[in-house]
Amino acid sequence: METIMEIDERLQRLREELTRLVREGEDEEGIRLRGLLAEMERLEALRREWRAWRMAA
Repeated sequence: METIMEIDERLQRLREELTRLVREGEDEEGIRLRGLLAEMERLEALRREWRAWRMAA
């Protein structure tokens, strides 16, 4: 399982990549953007689970 710090780092990299793609107008079909957004949603859910688990411990 990933640590909360690893998750936060990956989320930051995803945000940077999303910003770059949008700013540069790449990925006209939106395929890469949809994949990055799906990964971001997955990591956000994992981070919420992690934090809930830590608070319950």
